[in-house]
Amino acid sequence: MKKFNSSQLRPGDKGEIDGMAFEVGSGNIFRDLGLPNPELRLAKSILARQINAIIRSKGWTQKKAAEALGTSQPTISLLKKGMLKSITYDRLISWLVTLKQNVTITVSPAVRNARVEIEVVPRDLAFSRTMSVHERGARKYRKLRITRG
Repeated sequence: MKKFNSSQLRPGDKGEIDGMAFEVGSGNIFRDLGLPNPELRLAKSILARQINAIIRSKGWTQKKAAEALGTSQPTISLLKKGMLKSITYDRLISWLVTLKQNVTITVSPAVRNARVEIEVVPRDLAFSRTMSVHERGARKYRKLRITRG
């Protein structure tokens, strides 16, 4: 296998670093696993992650979060586990509004390919670096661009 410097890696690359074989993912685990609608699954997971972070920051139990969001504790348990099949986008967005988050949806003509874009703005507005979804780590800011087609 070809050896790579980590700064040269791109999605789909295969190689070896320090004797460890690897393949670089696409930045969307749902696509990498071959699941249907990977872009939409990733978008829902980003919204759910934000809701879970707010619940955690408030120190709420699942029962308290369910009361505050007008749902059941088992639904919050599913949210916490990332099991989002039964939770709709509009429900996730309404929960964000209930949690006093601004949610902005912008519709505009596509110049090339249509895309869905989700932007989570950090609580600390001094943190201004824009990051793509495939950058990993304990980051406070995520921006997702999804191309459909």
